[in-house]
Amino acid sequence: MFKKTVVIAALILVHLLLSGTIHDLEIAVSLYAPDHVIAGHMAHLTYLPVSVAMLFSFLIIGRFFYRRNETYRRTRLILCAAGAFFSVLVFVLQATPHVARPLPYYLVTVPLIIAVSYFLSCRVRPEELSRFKVLAMVFIVFVLILYPTTTIMKTIWSRERFLFLRNLQDFTVWYQPQAYGEGTRFSSFPSGHSITAAVMLWVLFIPLYIERYRPYYTPVTLVVFAWITLAAWSRLALGVHYLSDVVFSILIALFVLVLVNKYLLSRLRASSNDKGK
Repeated sequence: MFKKTVVIAALILVHLLLSGTIHDLEIAVSLYAPDHVIAGHMAHLTYLPVSVAMLFSFLIIGRFFYRRNETYRRTRLILCAAGAFFSVLVFVLQATPHVARPLPYYLVTVPLIIAVSYFLSCRVRPEELSRFKVLAMVFIVFVLILYPTTTIMKTIWSRERFLFLRNLQDFTVWYQPQAYGEGTRFSSFPSGHSITAAVMLWVLFIPLYIERYRPYYTPVTLVVFAWITLAAWSRLALGVHYLSDVVFSILIALFVLVLVNKYLLSRLRASSNDKGK
């Protein structure tokens, strides 16, 4: 089931990347709508699910250590609390990279992140805790791999955003690193927002490895890919990325997801002794 999803997604993404390689500029021009309301909101909302997943992961790990291990319990709980604080802080810092939001925006979103994360963590049954703990660790590793990779690639490529092109002759193709330029103007490739949306591919692991959620694998997959598509489209509409930027970003996330599934999630079968079933 998971392999079929990955193969279909990879084929579609490769096709889109080839289309972007040939028609990047034309697509950027045709989709450019900087005043689009939904696209503008998506620039900020993209970080909400990731922040919820991050906080949820730390809550699950903290709950696991509290229930299962007496040794260094306080130290581990402090580390989990610090991680939970960090996940909310990341949202506050990253959700508004271009436009400052008023205080009421944070007064709504931050408590919402905390409430939803806590509610979801409470829904985890005791017999599922060991599996969810591994999934939570996988998510943290997933994020720790993807975000530094994105930052390094942005620095190396330094591709100028469509929004800032003085003339169309300044356009550069995605496969030619420029190695110059500073600031957000020259950080088009890859798309950080698209990778952030694609991080939610991790959610597919829940119906894949938690027995009672397996019937929901197909609808969860459709919702996740719809969210990623919406986030990617919003970046094109705002003119801050090209099609190749967003597609390559999703491909990176998909590639890392496959590696994580192959090498890290094997611990689920070995360590849980099927307690999650």
